[in-house]
Amino acid sequence: VPEPYEPVALEARTAEDENWLNAGLMDLMVEVSNKWGQPCANADCSDIASNLIDMQEPPMNLVGPRCTEIGMNCLGDSQETTYQLSSNLPLDSGEVYSVIGTLGTTTENATYVGLSINYTLMKKGVENISSDQLKDSALEYAQSVNNVDKLYVYYLTRDCSGLEVLTGGYCLSIPETIIPPCSPEAIEPCGYAKLVQREYIRPGTQRGPNSKLVIPPRVLKLQRPL
Repeated sequence: VPEPYEPVALEARTAEDENWLNAGLMDLMVEVSNKWGQPCANADCSDIASNLIDMQEPPMNLVGPRCTEIGMNCLGDSQETTYQLSSNLPLDSGEVYSVIGTLGTTTENATYVGLSINYTLMKKGVENISSDQLKDSALEYAQSVNNVDKLYVYYLTRDCSGLEVLTGGYCLSIPETIIPPCSPEAIEPCGYAKLVQREYIRPGTQRGPNSKLVIPPRVLKLQRPL
């Protein structure tokens, strides 16, 4: 007679609470916007910034075992990582996006961090920025921002050329061959860029970090200088 396996107790997700880095993250957003000559109107930059959302906590629950319990279209178990998702990011009106976040490999919450660019129309990843590329990207702001060794700032736009002074070289070009142009007048369905941050395996565990304790990255929407 077949006998079921005993229930397996999954290791609980844990994390170093990153909330103490919030002040430095806010300061970094302000400094970046000032450097670009496009200062935030609000103290928290909410007028030009948006947060990535946690895909593993209500109301989303698109990833992980709790997703199946509520009948959603799930991406798999994915207990080894966190998933955080941006809104759609248009690329064809001179937009430059500054992605600002905590770096899990330096906050002891991840052994690897991936910042992937996804094409919404195809529902697939087209580019990836690794934690090695994100490391030290905020160091130029060390005189005005605390704990920059635990933060990152990286840029996404159609063409990074000519922006080296403003980006410090931490910039990813997204050419039209990867994500085709999309305009308000387009007749065919349009696709946009969408950003996903993944943080894999908290050191000393077999699980990704507890996403409730991880600060979601912010995306500043800037404009390419004329």
